[in-house]
Amino acid sequence: MKILEHYLGNGIFVAIFLLLLAYSQSGYAVIEKYLTPISTGFYKLAIGTDQFPKETEAVELYIEIENYLKKDCLKEVFIRYLCTQLPDSARYLILNMIADSLRRKAPLTLLDLRSNRIKAQDFKLFIESLAINQTVTTLDLWDNHLGAEGARLIGRALRTNTTLTTLALGHNHLGSNGTRELAEALRTNNTLTNLDIRTNDISLEGIKALTKMLQVNTTLTILNLSSNNLDLDSIKLLAKTLQFNTALTTLDLSGNNLGPEGIRAIADALRINNTLAVLRLWFSNLTQDSVRMLVDALRDNSTLTILDLRGNSIPDTEKFNLYITQALIDNYSLLEFYSVSSSKLYKKILLRNNLLVQLLRKIKRASAFTLTIGFYDTPLRPMLPNILEYAGLDMHDRPRFTNVRHYNSEATREIIFSGSLEEIIRLFYYGDNADYREILREVNTLRCLQREILQENLREIPQTMVELPEVLPTNDFLLGPRDEGEWRQNLVRSIFWTS
Repeated sequence: MKILEHYLGNGIFVAIFLLLLAYSQSGYAVIEKYLTPISTGFYKLAIGTDQFPKETEAVELYIEIENYLKKDCLKEVFIRYLCTQLPDSARYLILNMIADSLRRKAPLTLLDLRSNRIKAQDFKLFIESLAINQTVTTLDLWDNHLGAEGARLIGRALRTNTTLTTLALGHNHLGSNGTRELAEALRTNNTLTNLDIRTNDISLEGIKALTKMLQVNTTLTILNLSSNNLDLDSIKLLAKTLQFNTALTTLDLSGNNLGPEGIRAIADALRINNTLAVLRLWFSNLTQDSVRMLVDALRDNSTLTILDLRGNSIPDTEKFNLYITQALIDNYSLLEFYSVSSSKLYKKILLRNNLLVQLLRKIKRASAFTLTIGFYDTPLRPMLPNILEYAGLDMHDRPRFTNVRHYNSEATREIIFSGSLEEIIRLFYYGDNADYREILREVNTLRCLQREILQENLREIPQTMVELPEVLPTNDFLLGPRDEGEWRQNLVRSIFWTS
């Protein structure tokens, strides 16, 4: 075996032989405590996540990993810190073992090799195998020593790999050159959705390459650029790109000194961008003025759901809290807002928004289902499964077909085209009025909560707000989806205002 040949060359074969002999006599395999069954015949191997191997276990684990990889029974592999307890050549041999598995089309889907001191020269064979592999969807090489050359090799694999969706390369000394290599590869890659390149000393040149990539890439949705010492020019360039990018839903810029001008650029981007849902700005030296600029932007933003500002030393004052709540009161999309503010009122606003989301999901599902019933016996029938999936209908919703299948299809279509969402919901819950009444109760709960929020903000309460609307907005977003944010806003106005 390669491992034994290696140790023979190092003059310590006798010690290893005695160690393995002791284990074999005890009938105990060290690797067993790191294995978790996933499904019949397949396992998750987790070394260094919850349990860290003892130094005396490292050698046997090394050998047993090879045996299990050859059996093709591992679907998820976490090997962290193991190579720090073995000779340097162990990294090369472990990566070659994994490369053999990838070439054999083993069932590996997740590969986590964090903190193993891996260098670019260690994994050339591994990269060649990754380039043609069709099973691995997640690769985590966080906290290794890849450098720009390692990024170049990974970029080469990304140009041909068609299954990898998540790639973590934080703490790898990539620099701007390595970032440029990755960005060039992602200009043509259309499968990667999540890229983590935090803490890699990316300068302006690296950000320029990333922003050019973001102008053409339409699949990357999550990008982590935290702790990269980004300067003002880099932040402004990113913000300008964010205004027109329609793919990113999550952006993490934590740990960068954004400054007031950087925050202003990000706030301006939020006023225009209509796809970003999560923005994280931990430990970014934000001030009260910075937060004011961000929440002011949310008056015009209807897609951001999470704004995370933890770790910033922002004074918590009554005047500041009042400003925050006044800015957020007309925003119905924000669901989580992590800040230093102790205001209970803005938490009511977030509660209102979360309850609203739950209600909108029920209405959306009702609309999609009713549409399915209405067009079940028409040429549009092949499209209906896609509509159900779009609306998030689960299998437990399908039995409603038995409730309404016998309902006249022409009458159903007439209701659909009439634009009365209330009638659509009634039809959806045909024969089950308790569910319909629950939706109406949720509407009234939302209105009561809105009344409290407006009263505490000394805002005028419209007389019509407490009345139940006769007609809710049309559901034509299902017939031709346009801007779901616009549809949500129309429905919000219908729930809270009838005039």
